[in-house]
Amino acid sequence: MMWINGITSQQIGAAQRAVSFGDGVFTTFRVINGCVQHIEAHIERLQRACLALAIDAIDWPLLEQELVAAARSAQQPLMVGKAIVSRGQGGRGYSCEGVDSPARVVALYPFPSHVAKWRQQGIQLLQAELQLGIQPKLAGYKTLNRLEQVLGKQELSAKGAVEGVFCDSDGYVVECNAANLFWRRGDLLYTPDLSLAGVAGIMRQKILDFCHQHQYRVHQVRVQPAQLEEADELFICNGIIGPVPVTGYQQHHYSSHFLCRLLQKELDPLES
Repeated sequence: MMWINGITSQQIGAAQRAVSFGDGVFTTFRVINGCVQHIEAHIERLQRACLALAIDAIDWPLLEQELVAAARSAQQPLMVGKAIVSRGQGGRGYSCEGVDSPARVVALYPFPSHVAKWRQQGIQLLQAELQLGIQPKLAGYKTLNRLEQVLGKQELSAKGAVEGVFCDSDGYVVECNAANLFWRRGDLLYTPDLSLAGVAGIMRQKILDFCHQHQYRVHQVRVQPAQLEEADELFICNGIIGPVPVTGYQQHHYSSHFLCRLLQKELDPLES
């Protein structure tokens, strides 16, 4: 199911800058029992990204109403929703002068069948060869230009892996292909600094907030991949899968998952 500017449709104009340049932003969310989970956080995420790209003239209350209406039409108790904002229709060139009518796209999809298994059994990560570009002006935001992730997924699929660790062009750990990354060493929790590259996910922020509220120290750092093998625990997260334990990375095995299990229970009890 898909709605474009509030109207049921499967087609968007070829002149949209989202089509020509990936000029827009998006967020992906859970729909649970007809409601958008963390709707305020997702709207705020879109607003921050649009501000960074100078995309304005968006009717935010209307977009929120469209998200709510879409969620109410969900045909299963658990589904995946996606909201896209395209800058609008433009000409051939890069200039966005005169483009002042953003397009809103809302869609619903079936919930991935593998999520429960991942959350229960964990997954293994490999070290990806693809490097992510450094661009501070776009770092943290989920723009429509995801070609790095498309190439990253191709690499993972070719190697028979479901996820991997991706570094920036300087060799520092950034994230996974479609998830953020955390690791614990003793009583300290770490996650990559995303000020130069990567996507700051909703679930990542929820975990940071949870740890702050419970006086659990988290350090946002720039480290090379070798440091992950010194961790006692590794886990990944995004707004769909929630916290997922990592059982192995490269040749290293992780037997402790207590913090990930705590987060699943206290912060994101999806199975309940």
